[in-house]
Amino acid sequence: MGRRIAGEASIYPIKKGGRIVKWAGALSLGFIDGKRIRKKIERATRREVADELAQFRKQQAQGIDLKAKQPTVKDHCLPWLDNTFALKARPKSVETYRQMFVRHIFPAIGTMKVKDVTHRKVQALVADMHANGYADKTIGLVRAAGRQAWAQAMKDGLADTNPFQGLTLPNGGGKKAIFLTVEQAKAFLVAARGGRFEVAWRLLLSLGLRRGEVCGLRWGTDLDLKAGTLTINGTLQYIPRHGLTWGEPKTPAGRRSFKLPPALLAALTWHKQ
Repeated sequence: MGRRIAGEASIYPIKKGGRIVKWAGALSLGFIDGKRIRKKIERATRREVADELAQFRKQQAQGIDLKAKQPTVKDHCLPWLDNTFALKARPKSVETYRQMFVRHIFPAIGTMKVKDVTHRKVQALVADMHANGYADKTIGLVRAAGRQAWAQAMKDGLADTNPFQGLTLPNGGGKKAIFLTVEQAKAFLVAARGGRFEVAWRLLLSLGLRRGEVCGLRWGTDLDLKAGTLTINGTLQYIPRHGLTWGEPKTPAGRRSFKLPPALLAALTWHKQ
């Protein structure tokens, strides 16, 4: 029999005790230094083997080098995060996704080949996180990070499907926010009077600002005591590996102005002095 040329494949049964226990297939990838290179797989049925060999042929036609080592989840996700996602996302989003990979995705599937991760495996990860009390928002971030990383993997020919698509997530029965009553808020401000953060607490409670918005306020640029106005032009956040970072609001709606109540204006004047 002559040499198999690149692209030719064979399918054959694997027997044990005269009984077929599984099926195997091999796709010829050509020769390197006179040695034949083959892509081998073993699956439960002949149909699974045939379908996967067909996918290999499709990848070959697209110019994908099947002889190259297939990356693990960790090998793929971190370079994608730093070299692709970071070009279009805020530093805070990059670090949030990094935490989702390191804390949740890598411990579960980090050593698996990207192409071998299944929808069932990822759904098990979601169920495990929910059972261990993780917030619905955290689970949603894990899905978002994985979904975008696998979208790139599909573009690169490293995966045929996206296992983070179509997941069943918890139904929103997570932890609910607890708010202060009016009486509690008044008592809190009395206790904070004269303290270093009194004005910060007053801004948070009086105007409903976010922590990063309060920390990012600047005299003159955002706070005009003569006009009695406050304008949100950005936020200040601590980002791991970056330190304190000031950035503009995510959306136009985040840039807004307030007319300061007399008591809050007086507190800001005292604070500046």
